[in-house]
Amino acid sequence: SVEASAIGMTGSIRSIFRDAYPKGLTPTQVRDKLIADGFDLSAQTNPLASIHSVIRRLLDGGEIQPNGDAYRWMGSLRAAAKRAMEEK
Repeated sequence: SVEASAIGMTGSIRSIFRDAYPKGLTPTQVRDKLIADGFDLSAQTNPLASIHSVIRRLLDGGEIQPNGDAYRWMGSLRAAAKRAMEEK
C-alpha cells in the first residue's frame, strides 16, 4: 500500500540520518543511500519530492536540523526534549 511504503520510507530515512550522525546529508545523498540500501524507489514518480516531504516532517518533529545545505540527526530524545520545552 502507499501508506505502508511511506512509513517504510520515513523509517529508512530516519535510520539513514541516525547512521550518518554527526555528518549531515543532502536530500540527494539520502536518495543515493536509499538506493544503495536496496530501497525500491521505482514506484515513486518523483523520489526526491517524497524525500523532501519526509525531511520536512523530520524537521517539524525536531528529529533533524539544518546543517548548511544538508540536514543532521538530532535524535528522538533531543526532539522530545525540544518539544517539551516549546510546550512550556
